[in-house]
Amino acid sequence: VAIVKQPPTVELDEIALKVYEVYTANPDFTKTALAAAAGISRPTLNSRLQLLEAAGKFNGNGHH
Repeated sequence: VAIVKQPPTVELDEIALKVYEVYTANPDFTKTALAAAAGISRPTLNSRLQLLEAAGKFNGNGHH
């Protein structure tokens, strides 16, 4: 019997969902422009990008 380990579930908050929405509409935005469009700071943007990456919605290469 093989045991399959499930990846942890990542909960996305409203800010992460807003970042994802803005990013998918404007994939060429710089991080500064993306943060401004989402109404958040760069450090907040970076933490939400990490959440989105963990959730499989975004990868570190800037592609979704």
